[in-house]
Amino acid sequence: MAELVYGIAWAITDFTEKISTLRSPVIPPWTTPFDDPVPGGGGDDDAPKVLTEYRLHLVHHTWATRHAALHLRLCCLWDAKSKGMRACWAGTVNRETLQTTKDAVAEAKWVEDRLAQAVAWCEGRKVRKLKLVKLVKIRKGRASTTTRPTYTETPPSLLDLPYPLPLAPSSNRLAQTIPRPPTLMRETTEEEEQRTHPPFYTEEADLALGEESVMGGMWHDPNEVRAYEAAYVDEDDDVLRMLEIHQHPRTS
Repeated sequence: MAELVYGIAWAITDFTEKISTLRSPVIPPWTTPFDDPVPGGGGDDDAPKVLTEYRLHLVHHTWATRHAALHLRLCCLWDAKSKGMRACWAGTVNRETLQTTKDAVAEAKWVEDRLAQAVAWCEGRKVRKLKLVKLVKIRKGRASTTTRPTYTETPPSLLDLPYPLPLAPSSNRLAQTIPRPPTLMRETTEEEEQRTHPPFYTEEADLALGEESVMGGMWHDPNEVRAYEAAYVDEDDDVLRMLEIHQHPRTS
């Protein structure tokens, strides 16, 4: 009985998705910026050759889910590392796993952002779906001249992504699935460490910094230094004047 219920539910869901896809506006194809997919990447062989707005929403949902799941995995790895653990449910706690997971999070966020921009772009154009009555006539061959609603141009944010758009793989897969244009490639590990690592402490550097702070005072802007020097007065006279005001024993 349960199998029958699941079968009916699957049939209804599949039929609903087909109707939604046929009614959804068509997004024009574009030339993919990549000649070959990433070796072992997530090329979606089942991806339809015609991209619709409905399909775009579906792809965006899968990449948003992957981004959230990978971010949770990365947070768990960092938490396990801070506690001195060697492994957790997210994987082995080592530098390679952390870097691979971090790269996967960055890729998922990058793809999700572009898909979200494309979704917003389509919603801003407000192209209406094909009416159900016209769809029925087309399927029956009664309205052969009726064409499906189509966007006149491709959302700009999709031009950096491959065509057809692949669904996001499972979060258990950390390998890169979509290559990024050369100008958007992530910085190397060495460059990132140099940028994010705090400066190493040395006694000589600390003494030099303290000496510069004392000699430079609170003025770091050259214009402020010149303004102070222009209004400079004898410090001894200022001290004596302040002592007189407060009736210090030295001046009484």
